[in-house]
Amino acid sequence: MTTDTTRSRGLGRLLPALVAGLLAALVVGGFLLSRPGTYTSTMDVVVVPQKVASANDSAALFDSLSRGQVIATAAEVYSQKRWLPEGSKVEVTAGNVAPSAVVTVRAAGSDPGQVTSALERVVASATPEIGKVLAPYTVTTLSTEPSIPESGGLSTPLKLMVALLAGLLTAILAAGAGSTLSRRRAG
Repeated sequence: MTTDTTRSRGLGRLLPALVAGLLAALVVGGFLLSRPGTYTSTMDVVVVPQKVASANDSAALFDSLSRGQVIATAAEVYSQKRWLPEGSKVEVTAGNVAPSAVVTVRAAGSDPGQVTSALERVVASATPEIGKVLAPYTVTTLSTEPSIPESGGLSTPLKLMVALLAGLLTAILAAGAGSTLSRRRAG
């Protein structure tokens, strides 16, 4: 009889811990799975002096280009939201690939199709404007199409693994807390 009583007390302490662990796994899993994935795509452009510049002018223009303000200006213009359609959920950033005259324009969002179309629109719309602003420099795209959107963040199997680990940790902590409480009550 003592074995049955001990067993039922142990099960009585373990059951709430298992329920707490299951609830934690469901909450964490639901949260992680409800978050959309993020996709990023890039396009590179290069800023160089116009070909019609003389040798002396080209040297001065390359010297000015090497100081970074021209590239920073181009990156800032590419990053402006005015190139995106109204209500777009895609974020576009740009930065230089140091120490070069290359600007990488990057788009990120939850839909890979929207990411590539927004990136193409930004580069197509902003490049002529940047060419005017940065004259006597020209802006040329190095690739005709954006890179294939890459998924960022946690993969679905990894999200499920994190949820299961959260549930297991919660169950272990709840079992330990239950055991400590029952000892204090008994002792």
